[in-house]
Amino acid sequence: MVKALSMIPPSIAVLTVFAFLLPFLQVSCNAAPEEPFVITGMNMVTGTTLEDFESDEDPTEGEVDPQVFAILALAFMLLCAATMGTGAGRAAAQVAFGLLSLLSLIALAWKIHHELSDEGMNQFVGYKLMFGYYLAVVLSVLQVAAGAARLVIQRPADRAAEQT
Repeated sequence: MVKALSMIPPSIAVLTVFAFLLPFLQVSCNAAPEEPFVITGMNMVTGTTLEDFESDEDPTEGEVDPQVFAILALAFMLLCAATMGTGAGRAAAQVAFGLLSLLSLIALAWKIHHELSDEGMNQFVGYKLMFGYYLAVVLSVLQVAAGAARLVIQRPADRAAEQT
C-alpha cells in the first residue's frame, strides 16, 4: 500500500505540468465581452503579451508579467512530486510542499482579484478563473492527501519494524 501511495506524486507531477498548459484565466473587456483573452498557467509563469490588445495610452498594457505566485505554485508542485519514496520525512515534505503550492494558488487568485479591483478595472474588465487553475488546486489537495495517507500508513509499519 505504501509503495502504491509513493507512485502518486510522479503521476500528479505530470498532471500538474499539463494543468499549467491549460487556461488559468480568462479576461474580457466589457466593451467586447465576446472576444476574451485566455491566459494559461505557463503564460502566468513565463509572462506573455496579449495579442490584439490595443491601447493608445500605454503600449505595455497588453503585457502580462510573470506572476510570482504562479511560479511558486509550479515549483512547489514539482518539489512535492520529487519527494516520492518511502520514509516519514519524505511524506512530511510532500504534505508541506503540497500545502505551499495550494497557498500559492490561493494567493495568485487573490492577487488577480486585488489588482483588478484596486485599479477600478472591475467596471471595465471581467475575469474568471478557468479549468487549469482549478485542476492545479485539486492536484495540490491530492498531493497533501497522498502525503498525509503515507504518513498515517507508515507510522504503524514503522512501529511494527521497531518492535521486531
